[in-house]
Amino acid sequence: MPHLAIRLHEAKRIFTFAVVTLVIALVLNLYGETPWNSVQLNWLVFGALIGVVEQFFFTGRMAHLPVYAQLVLRVVLIWVIGVVLVSLLLLMHWIPPAFGIRGIDNVKELWAHPVLFRLMINALIIAAAVILFMEMERMVGSQMFRRFLLGRYVHPKREDRVVMFIDLADSTTHTEQLGDRRYFEMLNETFDRMTGPILHSDAEVLKYVGDEIILTWIARGDARDARCIELFFAIRHAIERDHAHYQRTYGMVPRFRAGCHRGVVITAQIGNIKRSIDMSGDAMNTCARLAGITKELRSDLVVSEDLLADIGEGVRAFTLGAATPAGLRGKAEAMLVRTVEEGAGSR
Repeated sequence: MPHLAIRLHEAKRIFTFAVVTLVIALVLNLYGETPWNSVQLNWLVFGALIGVVEQFFFTGRMAHLPVYAQLVLRVVLIWVIGVVLVSLLLLMHWIPPAFGIRGIDNVKELWAHPVLFRLMINALIIAAAVILFMEMERMVGSQMFRRFLLGRYVHPKREDRVVMFIDLADSTTHTEQLGDRRYFEMLNETFDRMTGPILHSDAEVLKYVGDEIILTWIARGDARDARCIELFFAIRHAIERDHAHYQRTYGMVPRFRAGCHRGVVITAQIGNIKRSIDMSGDAMNTCARLAGITKELRSDLVVSEDLLADIGEGVRAFTLGAATPAGLRGKAEAMLVRTVEEGAGSR
C-alpha cells in the first residue's frame, strides 16, 4: 500500500504540473492578446512532460546537485523536450490558423520560421515559471501550500489536530560514529524511505527539525486518529526491510522514538523576511515532551491517554502499556500516557 501511495502521489504531481503549465500559458496568451483555441490545450501535454521529468529524472544523485544547477538542467532539458514536441505538432499541422504557418513539411523550413522562435521562448518562460512554482509547493507541502495560496492562515486559525513528533534515537552516538556528512546521508536516505508510509497515512509534514519530523493530521475523533500509531510501525517496518543495507552501508540501523497527542493548535502564517506556516499551542508542547520521555518509559512510542480515548476501538490492534502519570515540564498536573507496541492487546 505505501508503494501505491507513492505512485498516486507521483500521478497527482504530474497532473498538477500539467494544470499549472496550462494556466500559466493561458495567462501569457491573454497578456499577448492571443485568441483562445483548442490547440493551446497542448500545453497540458507539455506540462505533463515537465512533471514526468521532475518525478523520474531529477531523483537520486540529480536531486543532490546544487539548486542552481538543478534549475538550469531542468529548464534546458524541458526546453529541449518542448522544442521536439512543438516541432512535431507543427509538422503534423496541429496548429491554429492564427499562427499563419501552413504547408511546412520539413524541419529545415520549420526552423526558419519566426513563429517557432516565439513558441520556444514561451516554452522556456513557462517551464521556468512552472518549476519555480512547484518547487515552492514542494518546500511548503502540497496541502499547506494550497491553504497558503487561498489565504487560510493569513489570520491565526484554531484547529483540532493529531500531532506526532518522531525523531532518531541515539543521534549523538550515530553522529560521532558516522561523522556529520555520512550521518546526514543516512538521515536523508531514511527520510526518503519514510515517504511511502507518510503518504499512505495522509499525514502533513509540518517541518523537519534536524533528525526530527513533526507530522499532523486533522483530528477526526474516531478510529481514524490511529493513523499516527499505524504510521510509526509502518516506518519501523520500512527500515527493518533494509536492515542488511543499513548494516553494510552505515554499520547501524536507525531506530526512531515518537510521541503522539491530540489537541487544539494555533496555525498561522508567520515571518516577514522568510514566511512559513507554523503551529503552536499546548498540544504541540505536550507532544514534544511525550517524545522526550520515551526513553524514561523504555518504549519507542508514547501516546497520550486523551488521544487513545478518542481512537476508541481502534486501539485494539495494538498492545498498550498501563496508564502512567507523566509529569511534563511546564504543566501543573501529571498527564496520563501509555506506551504502545505492535500487535493486538488489551487496555
